[in-house]
Amino acid sequence: MQRNLPITLLLGAMLAPTPAAAQESIAADSVQVEAPVANFYQPPDFEAYWRQARQQLQSLSADDLTREKFAAVLDSLATGMQSDIDRLLNRVEAIEGFAGKGYTDKFYRSPLTRQRILGDGITAEAATELPHFHAVYDPQGHLLQVRYVEPRRWRMRQLALSRRSYQAEAGSVPLVRYFKQWDIRKLGGRGYVRKKKLLEGRPYFRVLYDGNDIMEEVQRYNAREELIFSIDYRRDSTASNRFAEIHFAGDGSGSLLDVHPYLFEPGYSLVKPGWRTAVTSDDKDQITSVQVFNQHGQVSYYYTYGSSFDEETRKLTIRGTALSPAEEILKVFSIVYDKKGRMEKKAYFTPEGELIKSITYRYTRRGDDILAVTRNAAGVVTGQRSFLDPALTD
Repeated sequence: MQRNLPITLLLGAMLAPTPAAAQESIAADSVQVEAPVANFYQPPDFEAYWRQARQQLQSLSADDLTREKFAAVLDSLATGMQSDIDRLLNRVEAIEGFAGKGYTDKFYRSPLTRQRILGDGITAEAATELPHFHAVYDPQGHLLQVRYVEPRRWRMRQLALSRRSYQAEAGSVPLVRYFKQWDIRKLGGRGYVRKKKLLEGRPYFRVLYDGNDIMEEVQRYNAREELIFSIDYRRDSTASNRFAEIHFAGDGSGSLLDVHPYLFEPGYSLVKPGWRTAVTSDDKDQITSVQVFNQHGQVSYYYTYGSSFDEETRKLTIRGTALSPAEEILKVFSIVYDKKGRMEKKAYFTPEGELIKSITYRYTRRGDDILAVTRNAAGVVTGQRSFLDPALTD
């Protein structure tokens, strides 16, 4: 592919009749001929180069318009145009480089736009866990390539599914799995177990997936195999947040403490018959809010959550606030999780942010027996108790 731009072409352009677009008033200041910003699929804008060169020449007086100045303008024009052409040729060669090397081009129609695919990015850490689109941009910010990536960990999980490492039930949705625990704060199960390995007299979670292995519903059963509540994730949303609804079994009444024993407060957890509970989470599947609506569709109370992760200690902190319909702050608390994802500390604060009390949690080797130690704002121990993890008890 020819790269050199003949100088005769430049001279011909300079000596040609002045385009109408160039007949305009020019300031006396010198104008530098620079390459205009163009997308990789567009040819260089020769008209823009011409206008800039004309502006520079017209800014010179008759005495200043020497042979050297004219040659300098030509050199600047040629350099700028050649640089822009080289960038275009480099991009074309990069694309043509795929030809003849066994690659096959296939094209698929899609209603997805670039904004929908690349609208909300994820962290490099999350990209090691989840299928994603990897986009490459040049130094000017132009999009050069988008490729779909399936991380090795995710592929291994799919391979385990194909080998039936997980339990599937005939006659049900394509896939059902069972877990000992379910953490709504990050939409994940803990302690996967086959159905035939479920222990009698212990609660469990039954999770339903669609044909694409996307979670649809989570069902919580008690030790007597009675359905307590279900979380419906099948609602679609065009927003960046994920949306789900909690439904309590029986007459529809229940407590959010059954859904998660630590994210909610006893005084603000009741869900009466006919009430509705909505949950939202961010693109990292961390919970962001829980709203409880009464039978008239009015907010009875709600929670907001924010999370932060300390890269040095590898600990996650969730900040929660319970509010009234009038946005009056009812409770403010924070929960710190250790490296294993277990709750390490819970602290309560005034609306102004002053510490009221804190509770630290210590776990036995079995992991289900917890020692909770309560301290006041001054750090003095005011009480302690030992109990089984509510997530593992009926």
